[in-house]
Amino acid sequence: MRAHGSYRALVDDPEVDVVYIGTPHPDHIDSMTLALAAARRCCAKKPFTLNRREAEAAVALARRHDVFLMERCGCATCRRW
Repeated sequence: MRAHGSYRALVDDPEVDVVYIGTPHPDHIDSMTLALAAARRCCAKKPFTLNRREAEAAVALARRHDVFLMERCGCATCRRW
């Protein structure tokens, strides 16, 4: 594992398979757009986007670049007691 100085450096790294979007909610769409345009698979922390327009734009971009995109809304290893 290595650190990257920016999201641009992260998505430009040919060894990166998936980008986890954990930025503040208002920045999700920009981070997803950058990663999807670089043909990187994306997993975005909940909430996926701030509104329907952003969500539809992200899905369209994923389809255009034929890459996987999903919202991560839970954790299989996180249990509520």
